[in-house]
Amino acid sequence: MSETKPPLIREHLKKEIAGVFWLASGVFILLSLLSFHNDDPSFNNNLPTAAVHNWGGVVGANLADLLIQLLGIVSFILPFACFLFAWRLLKFRSVKVRLYKSGALLVLMFSLAGLIALKFNEIHFFGQRINEAGGGVGRILAESCSRYLNLTGATIFLLVFFLVSLMLSARFSFVLFLEGIFSLLGTRLKKRREQRARQRKERAEKAPIIVSPEPRMLLEPAKPQAKTKKKTKVPAAQEAFDFLEPSGTYHKPLLSLLDHEGEAPPPVDREALMANAKILESKLKDFNVDGEVVEVKPGPVVTMYEFSPAPGVKVNKIAGLSDDLSMALRALSIRIVAPIPGRGVVGIEIPNKDRETVYLKEILESEEFQKNGGRLPMALGKDIFGRTVVSDLAKMPHVLVAGSTGSGKSVSINTMILSLLYRGTPEDVRIIMVDPKMLELSIYEGIPHLLLPVVTNPKKAALALNWAVREMERRYKLMSDK
Repeated sequence: MSETKPPLIREHLKKEIAGVFWLASGVFILLSLLSFHNDDPSFNNNLPTAAVHNWGGVVGANLADLLIQLLGIVSFILPFACFLFAWRLLKFRSVKVRLYKSGALLVLMFSLAGLIALKFNEIHFFGQRINEAGGGVGRILAESCSRYLNLTGATIFLLVFFLVSLMLSARFSFVLFLEGIFSLLGTRLKKRREQRARQRKERAEKAPIIVSPEPRMLLEPAKPQAKTKKKTKVPAAQEAFDFLEPSGTYHKPLLSLLDHEGEAPPPVDREALMANAKILESKLKDFNVDGEVVEVKPGPVVTMYEFSPAPGVKVNKIAGLSDDLSMALRALSIRIVAPIPGRGVVGIEIPNKDRETVYLKEILESEEFQKNGGRLPMALGKDIFGRTVVSDLAKMPHVLVAGSTGSGKSVSINTMILSLLYRGTPEDVRIIMVDPKMLELSIYEGIPHLLLPVVTNPKKAALALNWAVREMERRYKLMSDK
């Protein structure tokens, strides 16, 4: 008996040490995942390690980021697996790691990650935004299965693998589980019925006998007149559009979402234009500028009058008369193009009294936009001659939109963004939106084209722009190497 006791103690000591090790590992992984923070240093960024929010320090931050990037919220299974090992070892039970059980556990986590990725794109966990709820593994499985099996087939396929792997890894029987649930529900229903019958019997025994008096003829009270409610006009709700199906399939927005009255532009009033041309000639003659209007080009908002000055009239003299002509013609503003390149005339642009509305739907339906060969075409509207203007953002080094209050800056920015959304898929274009005022771009939160959520914090805006600079430097380096 004395010869067998020391080896037994030694074996128990080994299991106890291993159990403490697995318990500590599970606690460390669980705390690291619970304190995951997007601003911590990890494999995906090179942020400084001075301020680490993770309870596990730099190691915990990197470990949590790696697990969440791979498996998403499914990674919380790992610490509980460690707790299971620790519990068995601390109870001095033997732990045998079998190959089929390890494979079943991996299939369980992968299939569960795929099921979560089919339903959720992103989640918020303890105030932190996790871009992929199922991690990279779940996204790959969800996209592959939904591409060939559609959403329903992919759900059935992954669910079968999840159930089979759960039965293998945990020795879990669904038949016995369902039988237990049904028997428990039946027992509870039987107890409730017996309790209700007992309560009814007690009430009937305790209830007093009520003798009703003879009925008397009473005056019937006047019936209150029904008040007629005024019909209130309910404003029509704006139609919502989902870019992505739950399966991840992307759909481009439809042109029917855009408002368009469909009214034809009003016909050109030639007599009024000729009368304006005569008035313009007479006003210029009052300022000792002789000449004649040789051509009139009406546009939706502005009409250009091409003025041919008489010999000897300096162009600079005409260019300095914009304010005087505005006051003489009672116009908001007049723009003078002196001279028009390639032509021997001076262009005088006068705003129309009745401005034509240019609808975005009309521009996006135009042939210039539909057949534009650019990678990132943007609908900019119409020029002063009424021609549709479409430009390619890829050929612009920079775009600056400026103007006074109410001049249409927000409309132009929204038009550019919608042009990209109507033409490009999330694989073609990714957008970083910075909106410190939190007014203009918050409506685009959640679209699949966003590389990051709409940035409203100036400090985070600096981080996002620094990342964009580093990305461009990396691409320039790749171009130089190739």
